[in-house]
Amino acid sequence: MKLNGLNQIKLKPYKEVVLENGLKIFFIKDMTLPRINLSLLVKVGQRDEKMDTLGINYLTASLLEEGTSQYNSNQLADQLASLGTDLSILPGPDYSIISIDGLTLSSEKMIDLFSEILFKPSFKDSEVKKIKEQILSSIKKVKDNPSQLADIKIDQVMFKDHPFSYPSYGDEKSIKKIRRVDIIKHYLNYYRPNNSYLAVSGALTETLESKVTDVFKEWPSRKIETEVVPYSFKSSQDKYFIYYKKGSVQSEIRVSFPLFPRNHPDHLKLRVANEIFGGGFVSRLNSKIRDQMGLTYSISSSVEHRKDLGTFDIGTFTKNTSTRAVLDQIQKELQLYILQGISAKELAAAKNLLTAQFPRSLETVDSLAFNLMYLDFHNISFNYLNDYYKNIEKLTVEDINDVIKTYFQLDQAKYFILADDSIKDQIKELNPQEVK
Repeated sequence: MKLNGLNQIKLKPYKEVVLENGLKIFFIKDMTLPRINLSLLVKVGQRDEKMDTLGINYLTASLLEEGTSQYNSNQLADQLASLGTDLSILPGPDYSIISIDGLTLSSEKMIDLFSEILFKPSFKDSEVKKIKEQILSSIKKVKDNPSQLADIKIDQVMFKDHPFSYPSYGDEKSIKKIRRVDIIKHYLNYYRPNNSYLAVSGALTETLESKVTDVFKEWPSRKIETEVVPYSFKSSQDKYFIYYKKGSVQSEIRVSFPLFPRNHPDHLKLRVANEIFGGGFVSRLNSKIRDQMGLTYSISSSVEHRKDLGTFDIGTFTKNTSTRAVLDQIQKELQLYILQGISAKELAAAKNLLTAQFPRSLETVDSLAFNLMYLDFHNISFNYLNDYYKNIEKLTVEDINDVIKTYFQLDQAKYFILADDSIKDQIKELNPQEVK
């Protein structure tokens, strides 16, 4: 990655190929190390699930490494180990990523094994049962983790009656209900070349590129049947929510309000606004509530974007006795931010930080490959990468203050607390709704 004289980033060269079956492939060559990486982005996630089969995408993706038509689970693990490869599977809210990484010495065998995993999963009854039991065990463990449980509960508050209101692995009821035939149907519908991107990066030769093309052109396409209805946040007078967890030694606090999808033109401005408010270690939230008031060891804010929507999120924890103080101070900081806006000094610091962090997102060809798939998925021009520095540099104090006033809609903010019931008196006058 280099800068040209116009303060634009010059990306490493890449080649884009679209196969007849609809698969879009990005090839990015980097001969500095004798390794290659293949990453497949499949356009399926929680947003594509039904309420009665929550977690089916997580379950389907997890089963990909549990056997193929040629290898059982143990044999597949042995094959991966013998090639010295790493297989990674990440099912997410909007899409799922399956990646494999290894040395060029075994690259052709690795490509064959990767295609075997993707094209011919066995979904054996025994493996389905095993993974379902593992997921059910994980669900029980999460109930003993206050931080993870709070993250789940705030989603429950924000995304009522939508798959996003549950964790990606579903819940006990839905996982038990999912049948092998449901998994196969889900796989056959969504895991298709015309619903995917493939990024191939590393020490590529023409022979390897041809090998990839020849293997993946055999993957049959299919009409994708989906019934996704974009979620819209419902307005509600309820502002405070509580989940009582007996014996909790500290309170987990989450705050969230609706935002726009990732491809919104104000995305970069809001990233700067978040960096100043709670994104960085010297942010307002951290300086006031952690450093000056000593009410927590950690507090931060973030911007969460999904395909059709986004949220602005704040997360922290504190002693049970200071729950109300932290809650009140967060509200006060939000109100002050809207009222006073940012200073030129804060803007300069945020620009410097975001500018310094950006190269890390493109420092390897693998990360560039992911960015190309990610931006294409969100219908964002690749110029976002080329013009990043230029667009950051031209932002003004007025630009950031405008987005704060526009999008920090506190009447839509939801405040969630997970705590022991000993805090009841502190929050009684807030009249919180109890979350089950």
